[in-house]
Amino acid sequence: MIKLLITKVALALALALACNALAADASPHKRRVVLQVSDDDQETWEQALKLAENMLENAGGKDRIDIQIVAFSPGIGMVVNDSSVAGRVSKAAENGIQVRACAYTLGVRKLTPDKLAPGVKTVPFGALEIVDKQNEGWAYIKP
Repeated sequence: MIKLLITKVALALALALACNALAADASPHKRRVVLQVSDDDQETWEQALKLAENMLENAGGKDRIDIQIVAFSPGIGMVVNDSSVAGRVSKAAENGIQVRACAYTLGVRKLTPDKLAPGVKTVPFGALEIVDKQNEGWAYIKP
């Protein structure tokens, strides 16, 4: 009988601590994160997409976090419509992750915006987009 009582108290305490931890993680402000993709490396692309998806889920959805992936230089390969991750890029955009391609890089590589995966939008200069986001208080991550 005592063992059962101790087990129930321990379980209740563990549950209370878990709920408290979840409540403590809930930020009162909408989080904002910009991810840089500038490498021509599928592993980096996969990592950026997985990180963005996980952050979106763990933050509580697009109403609780803004996430922007900015692809430029060799990383532009991630967001073209024939990329190995083009389907995931489009799905990320559908789920509220902002995916941006550097228009300058597109021009240098003689690519037009119609070559981008569905849901990808352009910014004039990818690196400056990241600088601007940081100046606006966005957190910066380079996977």
